[in-house]
Amino acid sequence: MISRTRPPFCWTVWLAALLASLSVVAQEGRGKQHPGFTGRLASPELLIGLREKLELTNQQTDEIKLIYERIRPQAEAAQRETQKKTSALHGYLENEKLDPAEAAKYLERLSKAENGTKRVQISLMIEIDKVLSATQRKKLAELRASGEILKMMERGKDLQQRLQAKAARFQEQLRIYADLGGPPYKVASLAEKIRRAMDEKDFKTAEKLLDEALAEAEK
Repeated sequence: MISRTRPPFCWTVWLAALLASLSVVAQEGRGKQHPGFTGRLASPELLIGLREKLELTNQQTDEIKLIYERIRPQAEAAQRETQKKTSALHGYLENEKLDPAEAAKYLERLSKAENGTKRVQISLMIEIDKVLSATQRKKLAELRASGEILKMMERGKDLQQRLQAKAARFQEQLRIYADLGGPPYKVASLAEKIRRAMDEKDFKTAEKLLDEALAEAEK
């Protein structure tokens, strides 16, 4: 039996942060016709995934991550606002008596929120595009034309589905631990690494860590 020794940080605050990071997995890719790619621009996740093919330097990779971290609060706030307006619209449409004019107001608010989200996303990708060299932009266009990017996205969908299932299992295990006052230290340590990987959108690493954490937590 592994000792349930509490880690040296606030368990409740840490759990809330981790669950928020895990919940991102379920939201990734929703509502995007071309996930991670708009025109010739690319999302930070896509560029990091293609770093070997694009021959990104360590400095470029760090710059992309820094730009993402700087803009992320705006992106997350815009996404929350869109989700809020979407829920409000769906809530209104549950009413027995509906008014077209009132429904139009909800739609207008949702459209405004969605445009705000798109503005932040496009601004992010434009800033990141400046980090690439002309040769790297050309290579990115070639990868898109060859279908390699679409194949990568399809593989990403499979990874996303696996992550969703594993994240749900791990969330449930963490809630059980919450009733016990906290998880084993090794699980807590792995969970913190999972949170960081999720925040950095390094989903391959997150899956590997989730596998390790689940094996430890479900002993």
